[in-house]
Amino acid sequence: MSQAYQLEIVTVYNAAPTPDARNRLRALALITLAVAAAWLWGVNQKADPWLKGKLILAGINEAGALLFGAPADKAMTEAEKAALLQQAAEGERRAAILTAIHYVWLAAAYLTGAWLALAGLTGALNRRISLRLHGQAAKLILLSTIFSIAGIWAAIRFGGMPPQADVAMYAKIGAIQSSYAWIILIAARLR
Repeated sequence: MSQAYQLEIVTVYNAAPTPDARNRLRALALITLAVAAAWLWGVNQKADPWLKGKLILAGINEAGALLFGAPADKAMTEAEKAALLQQAAEGERRAAILTAIHYVWLAAAYLTGAWLALAGLTGALNRRISLRLHGQAAKLILLSTIFSIAGIWAAIRFGGMPPQADVAMYAKIGAIQSSYAWIILIAARLR
């Protein structure tokens, strides 16, 4: 029996991006640089001081409850001293939790801002790397949004932070903080 082999040649055509596509990528890079600057400014000038104020306020409330909880003119029994020491230990535990939440959130926010800046800077240099970095930046923004929402929930639940968050606040944080990630993801689909 004879077998016939058929040779198939596959060619790949990789066209260079059109000037219009290059201009869109450069515009995305410039917008990303502006968003990175606003992100880092917002974290440094607005969010971090606000959060530190909330942490300090929670610590002052905890200390005030301990200081003003027992009358000063009355001698304390051993049980009252033990209860006061237990409250102090609980306050220290809550302060440690709030501090850990603060620094993990701060690291995630600064990393996201730095990655946005890197994506914006590479936007004019290399199209493939720029799109990859923008996609990673979008993922980091979404993760940072999740960290922010989880951090607020954990600070209220485990850290003793005053419960000022409601569903609307979580929705606002999720919508505002993740908005540029959705813009990047939509722009990547339209390329």
